[in-house]
Amino acid sequence: MTARAQQAGRSYRIGYLAASVRSASHNVAFLDELRASGLIEGQNLTVLSGSYGVRNELLAETAALFVNASADVIFAPGDFTRADGSKRHTDYPHRRLIYRHGRRGSR
Repeated sequence: MTARAQQAGRSYRIGYLAASVRSASHNVAFLDELRASGLIEGQNLTVLSGSYGVRNELLAETAALFVNASADVIFAPGDFTRADGSKRHTDYPHRRLIYRHGRRGSR
């Protein structure tokens, strides 16, 4: 993850589309990396409500809620069930930035 300078006094809002629970190791590792980059939950970082335990059928609806809540970024870790019912889980390096406030992000 590439860190950029954060604006002093600014708080960032992240929508995190994860099928898994917050305590899953890959989610904890993601938050640890953000913390190491100076983004500390409760200080200058807010992880939007509804970020964990998102069901496949609610992905689009949850992402729309994050956009309407003015998320600065929306990430998807890739731990959702495939259409054939099999689980797909990727580790930290494969997270996707799918939205950045004002424009779509990289895939």
